[in-house]
Amino acid sequence: PNAQPLDLSWCSKEQFDAITSAAPLNQVQAGAGTGKSTVIRARLAYMESIGIDPQDVMVLSFTNAAADNIKTMCPHIQSMTIAKMIDTIYQINHPTHQLSPSSSRRGEGSTFTNSLDMYKDTNPLVADLIHATEQVEKKNDYATLLRLVEENYDDIIKILDTAQQTTFHLEIILCYLEHATMQIPFNIKYLLID
Repeated sequence: PNAQPLDLSWCSKEQFDAITSAAPLNQVQAGAGTGKSTVIRARLAYMESIGIDPQDVMVLSFTNAAADNIKTMCPHIQSMTIAKMIDTIYQINHPTHQLSPSSSRRGEGSTFTNSLDMYKDTNPLVADLIHATEQVEKKNDYATLLRLVEENYDDIIKILDTAQQTTFHLEIILCYLEHATMQIPFNIKYLLID
């Protein structure tokens, strides 16, 4: 497309290619502090200069600082952390589940664990769910939790509906499993991940 004039004289050939690429997928790899976020901001300016509506663009970041930086530099662009996006989508699709940290503090169980503990005697799957969420916290073992949810999906949803609690780890897994049927509250045609 014909772009409005944009000064890209400051960038290297690789940065220029990343900023102006028409490829459907584009990956930029570089070390910390080398200008990846600057390239994203320039890419946003370039996209706007060729007529892309900024409301159709979302930038996802891993940190609040990076997401806030994009919002400050480009206030018309949707920008948030990946965690916030997952939580937002999950909460729209499971509004009765309150997000609670799954890890215990000072030797006490978490709100999630304490809420589920009440149902251990009536549903043996509850103990497995508590154990699997603890394994994610202790050993970064998502596979066990994913397998448990996949094999017992309807029962896990009933448990979470009853307890009205969830964890971020469960949000990730359920968004993954339900992605084809979930309501997505964002109008995104172009996604950039910082």
